Amino acid sequence: MQRVSHQSLDLFESVSKWGDSPRFFLPDANGYQSISWNQYGDDVRALGGFLTQGLGADDKVALLGQTSYSWIVAYSAIQSVRGVVVPIYPASKADLIEYFLQHSDAKALFCDQAFLTELASIDLAGLEQIILLDSDSGRTDFKLPVYGLAQAQEQGLGHREAFDQALSEVQAEDLATIIYTSGTTGLPKGVMLSHANLEASAADWISLNSPMIPEQAVDLHWLPLAHAFGIGAIMLGNRLGWQSYFATVKNVLDKFAEVRPHTFLSVPAYWEKLYLMVQAAGGDRAAFDKVTGGRLVFGLSGGAGLKKEIKQGFHELGLLVIEGYGLTECSPTLTMNRKDKFNFDSVGVPYPSVQLKLAEDGEILAKGPNIFKGYFKNPEATAETFDAEGWFKTGDVGQWTEDGFLRIVDRKKEILVTSGGKNVPPANIEQRYQDNPYIQHLIVYGDGKKFLTALVTLNPDAVREALGEPSLAWSELVASDALKALVDAQVAAVNQQLASYETIKKVYISPEPLSVEENLLTASFKPRRKAIYERYGSELEALYA
Repeated sequence: MQRVSHQSLDLFESVSKWGDSPRFFLPDANGYQSISWNQYGDDVRALGGFLTQGLGADDKVALLGQTSYSWIVAYSAIQSVRGVVVPIYPASKADLIEYFLQHSDAKALFCDQAFLTELASIDLAGLEQIILLDSDSGRTDFKLPVYGLAQAQEQGLGHREAFDQALSEVQAEDLATIIYTSGTTGLPKGVMLSHANLEASAADWISLNSPMIPEQAVDLHWLPLAHAFGIGAIMLGNRLGWQSYFATVKNVLDKFAEVRPHTFLSVPAYWEKLYLMVQAAGGDRAAFDKVTGGRLVFGLSGGAGLKKEIKQGFHELGLLVIEGYGLTECSPTLTMNRKDKFNFDSVGVPYPSVQLKLAEDGEILAKGPNIFKGYFKNPEATAETFDAEGWFKTGDVGQWTEDGFLRIVDRKKEILVTSGGKNVPPANIEQRYQDNPYIQHLIVYGDGKKFLTALVTLNPDAVREALGEPSLAWSELVASDALKALVDAQVAAVNQQLASYETIKKVYISPEPLSVEENLLTASFKPRRKAIYERYGSELEALYA
């Protein structure tokens, strides 16, 4: 089989190039602790040496933990010895963790200590050992062998030759990772991505974006590593020599002025918050530099659509926030706006190595070296997702603009049929609220009903400012006539743009936001329609009483 470059070889090429320069900055009691490229490479080799003693080519190893340096070391070590990484999102409930471990045939698990309690309550059949990401020593009181990370690395130091041999044998079509998709319905499916898939996508990304990024750029990273967006950002940093500062979901925006990043890759919610911070500081270029640290030259938003007003606002301040479109099955990107060709009403144009076309019903079809190998142990689903000519069926409905940009119109399978027989794509209505400053999410409801209703969640800061109520208790504000009038006005404005059967007749305003933790948003912050309907079913049904 053909030998090609892969993520672990990329890492060691950068280790040779950058040596003792810093790769990561980890928060500690004194600020930040730096980890050099050499240290990163040594840690991967040691842990990989440990894994060679019992792990074979194509064996599956799960990763369950919060964003950490140890998580990244484990990811690279597994792939370096021809293992297959199975990332598990840390917010997963115990039953899903059990499903991921058993369905993937995982032989080993890296996890944070905090997960041992949940693991003790589930079936771990097939799992042979656990390595703790956040402990140097192991445990002797568990039903499986449990090693500490430092303990495993110490044992691996004596197996350098075995590590180098395994690294040299990695093949292009070797399975690199199985990522379980957080779909809107049913059990998650395991997306199989090869080293060739990941390298093809990274090569396209780098060819388009690296000219905008300085060498050894400072990056501010908070994204969850179990998501393709999160670990993908780290692997791109390995190729481009980034110096990545770690932050958390809660403090990342507060770290800008201190870290002064050149690059920031994030989901829309954080770009929106950053933009509001800039506006609060004065709204001009000086305010932008003050809030961001003065060096931010590259921004990328992914996981969901970023409001057009935010993209335009940053662009007027001198920052083009790049946006694209893709799926986990596509490693994960198909299209992207770019510096010399962008349209804020679109998701960009196809990657250089990707072919796209629209089926007769408008579904986006894709081919390219980044398209996945199939769903793990699910040949039926794999066969269903490709057409007779081998085109991957994305499940999204698109439109081409006159100048060649792609717009996403709807999800093909998310169609509501009213009691009058009208087919209504809910996303076609929901996307009209994407740029609304007051509405965070609007979820259309009404399958089989005489008319449509919707669940509405709010942007508290914008609502408080509009109503002049900075301190009134949120529960009281949500119940107020003034807020109801504000939301009704937003809905009425959009209703004027719609056919009568598409209009929203009533809404339920939720005092709480949708969240990943409540399983109402996917890991990439997309609404889980079925879960939302189940959670708010009684409130929505009451609108028809």
